[in-house]
Amino acid sequence: MTTSKFVDQYAVAAAQLKAAQKTVDDLKAKILALGAAEIAGDKFALKISTYETSRLDTVMVKGWLTEAQIAEATKTSTANRITVAARANQRLAA
Repeated sequence: MTTSKFVDQYAVAAAQLKAAQKTVDDLKAKILALGAAEIAGDKFALKISTYETSRLDTVMVKGWLTEAQIAEATKTSTANRITVAARANQRLAA
């Protein structure tokens, strides 16, 4: 197994990011619960707007197409995934 100091830095940063995202999500819920279109703080101001998005129901579309058509229309991409696991007797704190 290759070792690197970046592993521990990455794991800590990923945990901090997860904690920060939870904080953002909690604050967003509180902000939206105020029901105002504009809200001011001491240093920043927020505008809240509602918008619609749409997406293609791929399950439905796949039901209309043949396997060959699905294969022809399918695009493959490559991505990387990094999974963090604590080593023996280690605990990850954000």
